[in-house]
Amino acid sequence: MAINVTDQLTTINEKVNSADIPTGLREDILTRTSQLTNLVESSTFLPEFDRLVSYVEWVVSLPWNKKSQDVLDLVRAKEILDSNHYGLDEIKERAVAIARLIDPDAVEVRLEPGVAVLVHGASVPAA
Repeated sequence: MAINVTDQLTTINEKVNSADIPTGLREDILTRTSQLTNLVESSTFLPEFDRLVSYVEWVVSLPWNKKSQDVLDLVRAKEILDSNHYGLDEIKERAVAIARLIDPDAVEVRLEPGVAVLVHGASVPAA
């Protein structure tokens, strides 16, 4: 039984059009499927087709417009990491740094080794 590639590409386009994904991403995928339609007879078609199918399945499965309420208390996050994971200081510091990227106004001030506070806003002197 032969697989109708054109029908499969049409199905992919329908899936992308009905998915709740960002417009720019939708346009990029539809452009790629259009380009791929022209490569049906090419020897590189099947690998590209497989990659596109996997990518589309992944993209449409992501919760693009769903949000959660994040807790951005970096001191609490550090306390939890310290209580549950002995050592791993570099990893814990990286986790706190990533959280700091979410809240760029947060500044961690180290009072002494192992003791730190988080200060928000412009009241922290540049020094």
